[in-house]
Amino acid sequence: MRDASQYENTASKFLAAISVLAALPVHSQTGMTGGEWHFFGSDAGSTKYSALDQIDRSNFSELEVQWRWQSIDGRFDLEQLKAEYPNLQVPNDVPDVSINGLKAAPLAVDGVLYVSTPLFQAAAIDAETGNTLWAYDPRSYASGIPIMMLGFSNRGLAYWSDGDDARVVWGTGDGYLVEVDARTGEPISGFGNNGRVDLIEGIPRARRQAPINYSVTSSPMIIDDVIVVGSAISDQPDYREMPPGHVRGFHIHSGDLLWTFHTIPQPGDFGNETWEDGSWEYSGHANVWTLMSADQDAGIVYLPVGALLMISMEGIDWEITSSPIFWVCT
Repeated sequence: MRDASQYENTASKFLAAISVLAALPVHSQTGMTGGEWHFFGSDAGSTKYSALDQIDRSNFSELEVQWRWQSIDGRFDLEQLKAEYPNLQVPNDVPDVSINGLKAAPLAVDGVLYVSTPLFQAAAIDAETGNTLWAYDPRSYASGIPIMMLGFSNRGLAYWSDGDDARVVWGTGDGYLVEVDARTGEPISGFGNNGRVDLIEGIPRARRQAPINYSVTSSPMIIDDVIVVGSAISDQPDYREMPPGHVRGFHIHSGDLLWTFHTIPQPGDFGNETWEDGSWEYSGHANVWTLMSADQDAGIVYLPVGALLMISMEGIDWEITSSPIFWVCT
């Protein structure tokens, strides 16, 4: 049994490790104004609040549909898609391809809606007419079915602007970080390799070969010029040696890796000694698959870290011989 004092100030060190150390402009944490919605949760703090008051309970029943937008995924014949891309015939946590999980919260910026689809495409929509302004397809589906029980599922995009330049960023089911021009939908050529960064690179045991074991299903968080991105890793009790869910920060312009926060502490990291018998070396999961929040004034991002691993299977018991920190922080 370890003395609790050994881990005193763990929380402060944890937050320090994931702080984005930069001079940041002042941002409100009390929701967006003027009908804008720049983050999945309205603002970086995920308040999910808007000050709009034109529609209320007195007139809600009078609303009428002005337009409907058909998802750009609808252009695909799924059987033809599977025939064209054999990787889609390889079962993952789910056995087949489905596009009925449109879960993204559209971003609203200057009269334009930005949305992602289950097949990890992105589109810009005129908020007044419902017309598609542009669409971009990174062909993520060519690599196969994404990991996790949700299969093809994407929760949205991230938006960045410095007042002159504007970009849209999202992760894909086959482990890429994609960045396009918010006005044209064209890839940013200077970002990574012609508009995308390989997130598989640098993650132990992560693979893109079907069945994929490392995906991104939720929108990144952008703080100043830093894109913070997590990952989706299967929680199914198949095996414990899965990829670790390290969280990383990339530069908005170049796509260069700026920092890595090891959710499973590596040698030299704070808390590594709590992972006894070298368990840090083979343990996986401890990933941030869902949505993050941030304090932009302080330059801190808050990570909802998932379970370390499934510690039991039918007929198999995995003995937990240590009490590692950074286990579950949901």
